[in-house]
Parts: sequence; structure tokens; C-alpha cells
Amino acid sequence: GDRAQLSAQAAALGGGGTDRGGPSRVGRLRVGPGILGYGSCGTIVFEGELDGRPVAVKRLLAQFYELARKELATLIASDEHPNILRCFAMEEDADFVYVALEKCVWTLASLVDPAVTGMPSASARVHGMEEDGRPAARPLTAAPVPLEAFKVMDARTGEPTREGLTIMRDVCAGLHALHSHGIVHRDLKPQNVLITSQRRGKLADMGLSRRLNLAEGTSFETHLAGAGGGGGGGSGTAGWQAPERLLHGRQARSVDTFSLGCLLHFCLTGGGHPFGERYERDANILKASYNLRAIAHLPEASDLISRLVSAKPERRPSSAEVLMHPFWWSREKRLLFLNDLSDRLEMEDREAGGPALLAELEHDATRRALGGGDWEPRLDAGLRATLGHYRRYKAGEVRDLLRVIRNKMNHFRELPPKVQKEVGAPPDKFYEYFASRFPGLLMHTYWFAYRNCAHEPQFQKFFFPEGSERNASDGSGGGGGIELTVDALQQVAVTAAGRSADKASRRDAAAPLMEFPENPAAPECTFYVRTGRCKFGATCRFHHPAGLHH
Repeated sequence: GDRAQLSAQAAALGGGGTDRGGPSRVGRLRVGPGILGYGSCGTIVFEGELDGRPVAVKRLLAQFYELARKELATLIASDEHPNILRCFAMEEDADFVYVALEKCVWTLASLVDPAVTGMPSASARVHGMEEDGRPAARPLTAAPVPLEAFKVMDARTGEPTREGLTIMRDVCAGLHALHSHGIVHRDLKPQNVLITSQRRGKLADMGLSRRLNLAEGTSFETHLAGAGGGGGGGSGTAGWQAPERLLHGRQARSVDTFSLGCLLHFCLTGGGHPFGERYERDANILKASYNLRAIAHLPEASDLISRLVSAKPERRPSSAEVLMHPFWWSREKRLLFLNDLSDRLEMEDREAGGPALLAELEHDATRRALGGGDWEPRLDAGLRATLGHYRRYKAGEVRDLLRVIRNKMNHFRELPPKVQKEVGAPPDKFYEYFASRFPGLLMHTYWFAYRNCAHEPQFQKFFFPEGSERNASDGSGGGGGIELTVDALQQVAVTAAGRSADKASRRDAAAPLMEFPENPAAPECTFYVRTGRCKFGATCRFHHPAGLHH
């Protein structure tokens, strides 16, 4: 049954055949003699060829046939997504199972921290390594790209390099693709992320994956039966499992997002783990004792990872929500968001429900967004001297800090040259100036807008998938299943917008109706006629026709 079905699937991927003419050939595969790496439970990864095409051949003991079958089935189900390792065929003989896999250059573990796998830093190694310290037999390629030319983190700034950010996003996109197909990986860790020669990330080692079905709903239970790769038997790898996995409780896609949070922390810290050293991690995971001080200088990453490693599965963001998080935004997009939010709030104190909305914006803002006090003293003296020429600012309010950012950006060329040099030109340097002084501002205002403004058209570019999000969800490389993953992103956005719209409706319904003066002898207030809003409210001298908007 299963073997016959698998043989048909393997044949569809280029497998099939039973030629056993020599020890180095199995079916259509040439296996070895070069060894690329070692895994657990006797697994060896060889150099190989499939019909003359270079591949990596994972050889498992025959008793792990079911593991190989699951891996092949999972890879087939993922529709050859560009951020999931491709599997071309599976063959077997009397003693072993052989899986022909796409050939890659690095593991994420060896790239970020070679010491994790006992691998020398001078050369990149192949996948198949586990946390048992066994070095790969030789480099995957004869002339690998030097690791020094490919850094995940910039040591000077403490921020991800462009290539590093791409690989981290590739991992998220690959995981999102699996989840969109109802597949839970269950063994996500740096050793199971492979890097191609084009420096793109791919998820691998699906032997412990589980496919959800309608009968199970969106969660399942597991038991300790069986064995798998990855140093943790059938239960996964120590130190990378969500607490509900360690406790053998009901599990869902959120077990993967927990591991994703640990993996992102690993990348951002050069091999660090939020739950401590290797042999204390499981105990700390069960105690919900994590430490994010190493990424405190990356507040957006801290926000994302703290949510991902929550002890409560329902509080972890989905893979789609991860892809939409501001951690991935460019500085230009972050600055645009702050400016658009400032525009949105400009007249809110004169709107129905506006005072309640502004009160929510300012709630706990001194601690979360302003660094514990008024914002004005944190600005350079030259910039402070330009404030108040045309309007007065309240130094204890987030809304007025947003006004400063918006106004100074829009009138940057009018600032004195010395101030321009101090602040830096928009968008990047200008944003960095304010972000360095108010590191919590973006996330405070983002979650405020997420709860209250996600349904508004001017915020769709921040809460709905656009070009970059769509490209990230499909790996920018085509392949099947792309519509499914993009649809999942869209659904997350629609859900958030629906909650935001409902909240706005309740807020407006509870607010007293705004009264605008009627003055038939005066010209109509054109802004009110067009929008139903008026900056001057009851003090406006123009006519506001009754019943026009309410």
C-alpha cells in the first residue's frame, strides 16, 4: 500500500528503477564515494548523482523507511516551494533507504556559528549535521564561498545584513508554505535550514513532520513511539521544542513558531539561545524563563521573538503574522508609517470617539515609547531650537512627537544645515536619529494602529500584503502553492482589519455626537462637506450643512 504509493510518487519525481548493479549504484542513483556529512542514528549524507545530476544522497537505515516516506510525502505536498528543500527520488536496497535531495552549501547552524556543529570556520559544510559535535567529512563544494564573505549579522551595527535578513525571511516563508498546506514541521532548528550557493534559505528534514486533517482539526496529540533524526528521537531535538511538545500535550502549528522564535534569536545573536545554554534549555522552556537582553538593541526583533516564544500557544503569532511584522520593514517604510499615523491623528481630538482613541495612544506611552519621560530633552539642542516656530508641542505626548517627526521630515530642507547634519537625511538616517532616541516608539504605535486603524484604506500598505510580502511568501521564485500562501497572508490581514473596524464602530457609537456650527450666511466649510470632519470643530466660522454626513 504505502510502499507502492511512494514508489509511484518517487517515479513522478524522477525516481524508480531497481538496478542494483554495484555497491555505488542504487536504482538510478549513484551514491558516493564522497561523504558530505553525518547525521544521527547512522544517517550519512553522500555526494551523488541522479541521471547525471549532482544531488546529495541521504542514506538511512532500512528501519527508518517510514521516516523517509514521510519526508518525501511532505516535500511533495509542499509543491516545490522555493524555500523548502527539493526531493527528487527515493530508492532502497536490503539494508538502507536512499533519498536524493537538492544539493546545498551550508547549514544555517554552520553559517551563523560553526562551533555549534563542531565545524571549522574556514569552510562551509553540508546538511545532515546534528548537535553531536561530529564534523562533516569535507566541504560540500571544492571551492566554497568563504564564510567571511557572507555574514548574517553586521558586527559594526549589530543588525542583520541584507543577506542575513533574506535568509531569516526565507525560513519564515518556507514555514508559512508548510503551514498553508496543513503541515507541521516539528523539528525546526538551525541544522535543518540549508543555504544554497545563491544564499537562499530552505527548510529540510521533514521526517518528523505531521500533516493536519479535518478529523483532527487544527491540533493533534503525539506519543513517544518511533524514532527520528535530530538527536531527539521521535520527539524532536532538545532545546528547540515548545513546552507543549515537552509535556506531550496537544500541538498545533504554534509548536513550529515557538522554534522559529528560538531560531531567529540564534541568527541575531551569532548562535545564542533565548533559553540559555544547551543542557538547561528544556528546563527553562518549561519554566518560561527566557532572556532577550542580547537583542535589546533590536526592539522590533525583541517584540516578535517574545511573542513567538510565549509559553501559551494561543499567544504566538502565526507564520503569516510573522511575515507581516514590522521587523521586516525597511527604514523608509517605518518612517512612512509614523508619518501616516501622525496625519491620521492630527484632528482626532475634534472627532467623535477621538478623545478615547488618543487616550489609548498615550496609555503607558511614557514607559513604552518615550523612554521614561518627556521626549524633548532627548533631542539635540539645534533641533529643539527649531520647535515652536509655527506651533506648540506637548513634550509628554506621543502624538506631538509624531508631529515633530512628520513636520521636520516634510520640511527637512528648511532646517539649518547644522541640524540637517545632526539629524541625517530622510529616510534612513532621519529614521535612525529618532529610533535611536525612542527605540520603543515604532512598536508602541504599530500595535495601537493594528488595533484601531488596520481597516482604514491609508493603512492597507502596512497591514495587507503588498509586493514585498507576496514575494516573501512565495520565495520570489515561483513554484506551486503560491496562491495558497498569499491567500493566507490576505486572510490574516482581513481578520485584523475586521477586528479594528468593529472596535472603531463601538468607540464611535459610545461617543457623543460631534456638533458643528450651522451658519447659512457663511460659505460652506469645504473640508467638512468633503470629509465630514472639521479641524476647528465648534469654533469654525463656516457653514456645516445639517444632515450631510450623519
